[in-house]
Amino acid sequence: MVPVTGVELIYASTRCIYLLWIHPASKFPGPKLAKVSNVWYAYHWMTGKYPWKVEAMMKQYGDIVRIAPNELVFMTPQAITDIYGSAVKNHETFLKTSFMDLGTGDGGITWEQDPIKHRITAKKVSPAFSSKSIKAKESVLHLYIDMFVRRMRELGNIGTGVDLNTVSSSLPFMTMIDVILREGKLKTSDFLEAILGTNFFGTVNQISKKFPLLTPLMLLFIPPRILRTLPRVIKINKHEIQRRIDERNSTEHLDYFETLIPANSVLVTGKERTHLEQIAGQLLVAGYDPISNQFYGSMFQLLKNPEVLKMLTTEIRCSFHSYDEIAPDALLQLNYLQACLLESFRIFDTLPSGLPRISPGASVDGIYIEKGVHCQTSFFTTLRSDRYFHDPLEYHPQRWLAPEHPKYEHRFSQDNLKSMFPFLLGPRMCPGRESAWIQLRLFLAKVLWTFDLELVKGQDLLFDRDFSVFTMWDKPEMRVRFIPASGREGFSSNMVPPIFSYFKSHLFFKLPYPTQTFSGLTIIITGANSGLGLEAARHLVRLNASKVILAVRNLEKGAAAKSSIIASTNKPQDVIDVWKLDLTSRDSVKAFAARAQSLERLDVVIENAGVLTHDFVIAEDNELTITVNVVNTFLLALLVLPKLRDTSTRLKKEVVLVFTGSLVHWLASFPERNSPSILEALADKEKANMNQRYVLSKLIELLAYRELSYAIAQSNKAGNIVASMVNPGSVQTALDREGHGIRGLTWSTYVGIVGRTAEEGSRTLVHAATGGRDTHGQYLDDCQVGRVSDFVNSQEGLEAQRKLWKELTGKLEEMHEGITQNI
Repeated sequence: MVPVTGVELIYASTRCIYLLWIHPASKFPGPKLAKVSNVWYAYHWMTGKYPWKVEAMMKQYGDIVRIAPNELVFMTPQAITDIYGSAVKNHETFLKTSFMDLGTGDGGITWEQDPIKHRITAKKVSPAFSSKSIKAKESVLHLYIDMFVRRMRELGNIGTGVDLNTVSSSLPFMTMIDVILREGKLKTSDFLEAILGTNFFGTVNQISKKFPLLTPLMLLFIPPRILRTLPRVIKINKHEIQRRIDERNSTEHLDYFETLIPANSVLVTGKERTHLEQIAGQLLVAGYDPISNQFYGSMFQLLKNPEVLKMLTTEIRCSFHSYDEIAPDALLQLNYLQACLLESFRIFDTLPSGLPRISPGASVDGIYIEKGVHCQTSFFTTLRSDRYFHDPLEYHPQRWLAPEHPKYEHRFSQDNLKSMFPFLLGPRMCPGRESAWIQLRLFLAKVLWTFDLELVKGQDLLFDRDFSVFTMWDKPEMRVRFIPASGREGFSSNMVPPIFSYFKSHLFFKLPYPTQTFSGLTIIITGANSGLGLEAARHLVRLNASKVILAVRNLEKGAAAKSSIIASTNKPQDVIDVWKLDLTSRDSVKAFAARAQSLERLDVVIENAGVLTHDFVIAEDNELTITVNVVNTFLLALLVLPKLRDTSTRLKKEVVLVFTGSLVHWLASFPERNSPSILEALADKEKANMNQRYVLSKLIELLAYRELSYAIAQSNKAGNIVASMVNPGSVQTALDREGHGIRGLTWSTYVGIVGRTAEEGSRTLVHAATGGRDTHGQYLDDCQVGRVSDFVNSQEGLEAQRKLWKELTGKLEEMHEGITQNI
């Protein structure tokens, strides 16, 4: 009987002979260990330097290298085209391997190996990436990039800067959550941490395909912290998919699931839900990871090449007079911007994994490859090869410019620009490529229009040394300062109110008449017995709101307002309730909010009540204007948040919180911001400028609202709350009822000529009440996103905003302990 060791020796010898001289891949050169074992392949993947090692092997052995017993790697552009571009009836002929499969039983769209199944899913998803659909999602891209810019104004100019790796990850992640599933709880940091934390595990999973016996040990390569988080993240993912299924009849903006779960679709269960969960996760990673890499990669290269950064910044700032002009269509004309992005894609390869495919028995770059041999490509090597690019290891955007461009350089005339495929090619080409380009152009343009970038001193980062690749790129910390550029302190370059647009708006622009139904909704509107509040309530009742609650200080006047609305709309009496609310009294606000908790539902709250007084009066412990327009306005807002969240969570719908602002915030002087305590300074009668007090209160309300809306967006609490602030314009109301003499006569005459009627102005409130994610955190003007003053977006303004919010929330906590936990 032959001993076991003898059998093993015979088997090993026979296998080596087969692999070295008989196997279909045996004629191709490569490391000896790679020819007979998968150990070479596995080791270099585990080091995080696999692309660099393959590049070195191709320099040593040539255009085709054997990197595993049954796997070849290619580098020529023709090989790339042959492997990924070959198709019959739009079904690829080089089939996908199980390289990325996590063994869930469903390949979704990215991992699906069957070309027919992949094509079916791709056709379902493709309308979500049409030009029309992408255009509809632009507002979401603006929303999150604008949020990023505001945050960098606040945090980015400190001495230590911010970690570009961290901030470049969170922005595209939040954006993708919104455009995939219409936001929800998946925006939590836990989910992003789980994705990043399993980066190395993904590589182990890939390697395990070649070492099946190692599969049971794979979980050992996930950090314990991530293992504890994963079950909750998976549960949240399932919950969000179910929420999106349930909301298929009530989405407020298009998302990537609009064609997978149409409004008239039947109930989704079982395997279909699992399929959707796979697609959601894959679209999230596919949409987040490349964008995050390019945000980081572009900044990395620009900061390493200051002359290029200067030229790109000049192109952007010379192309737009204001931040608000920056839009996708306009950015198409910026050739140097596009060249910088293309060069970033070249150096920071988005496809470093090789993307292995199975040969059907076909030629690759003129060489016949036997059926069953795995073929992958090294895009990394191609894009760094001096055969295809002059001076390939350096960042030269000018290589991508047209010869007639003034910055083009002839030394790049022989570059093979068609050898780069950042979004792949063939049937598996990324369907989101156009959306990615829009997002990248917007990000760079808005950031460089607003900021001068500065790399924090003491950092010596090198691409080849400090970067690694596992399932995704592993990028080093890079600390950057975002310094507000001179003359770029705000989202508008004007330093005075936009007078021209103001008169154009009031004299020539007709606000849209409200037509959207509010059927089934319960709505609270404060200051509803007259003026804007009364007319907005009248519209809401006319538009079939189930319950409109008029929050008024005087119940008798509230009853008269109710009678007027019923008479003009012919709606039943029980549609309207009149509740007492006195914003000069915190006890009244608390009582009102407690009563609101008893409502079956609360869909919209419109905080419209305000006061304008020229006399200094203390109401509780603040000056009256500040008490009413700021302190108790936000006391009410925070107290009704739990009810709004409850409604949103139970009914799986969006709820809306509206604040009434004013264009006059442009005119405010705010010296109190430099006092040790802003609120105490505002309560000082000796220093109070009451002619400016209302104007200042509107600025302060805007600053506080911006902090609240950001906190809501970052909250991990359940519910989908949209907060907005609306400028109704100059309106013929009794707000300045205390005005007298020449001042009062002048104002009433002016408003009578230029101002809107209360009904016209109320249309802006009704528009804001319709919500929509693109309005969250925005200042609305003429029923669209408007412009705030330069001070609001300046570094000084943001410092004042944070200081004010800290004081205000501290005061609200004193008034009602635990209230800030409602956010």
